[in-house]
Amino acid sequence: MEKILEMLKALGAKDEQIEDAKLELETYVDQQVVGLKKKNVELIKKLKQSDNPEVELKLEELESQMKDLLKEREKLAREKEKVERELTEKLTKEEQELNAYVLENSLMQSLAKIGVRKEVLPVVATALKAKATIKVDNGSRIPVIGDKPLTEYIEKDWAQSDEGKFFIPAAGAGGSGSVSTTTTPGAKVMKRQDWQALDPAGQAAFIKEGGKVVD
Repeated sequence: MEKILEMLKALGAKDEQIEDAKLELETYVDQQVVGLKKKNVELIKKLKQSDNPEVELKLEELESQMKDLLKEREKLAREKEKVERELTEKLTKEEQELNAYVLENSLMQSLAKIGVRKEVLPVVATALKAKATIKVDNGSRIPVIGDKPLTEYIEKDWAQSDEGKFFIPAAGAGGSGSVSTTTTPGAKVMKRQDWQALDPAGQAAFIKEGGKVVD
């Protein structure tokens, strides 16, 4: 249960919501076991008030019923564990989906802001996404690369690197950037050292689009 409550807190749930979830789980368990406790008390009371001399037989009957109650209790414990596990898995999946959305959104906005060419934007985003993680701070999700916020890293570090400059058109370049010195009209040509700087996905995408690598 504690793990579930921690995950709710990480997802940004308020203290009142976390307390409500805890109370709901505890109530569910209590409701399941209260019937067993009541039945146990009734059986013991009935035995004590009985005038039947065959006490031994009654005790054996009670013992059998107690075993059944214990089995039912174990069943309820397994069901409780299953509910907690399913809830944990659901929260984990939702957390992963939320992290992916926040990361993707932040990446695309930052890359568009610094002027990465549209035709290579998905490839560049895929490469940078592999380096990024999500940091949770007081319920807020902050995309980071290394020890820097993702936006700061892209705008101040990556955009000024040779790799970043390759994907950002130079001023007055008409959006073509430094990729093309064409030998065939419309063909994409990339220097080998620049192509090798791409990740495997980027390299494959360039070749698939008909690009040519030159020395």
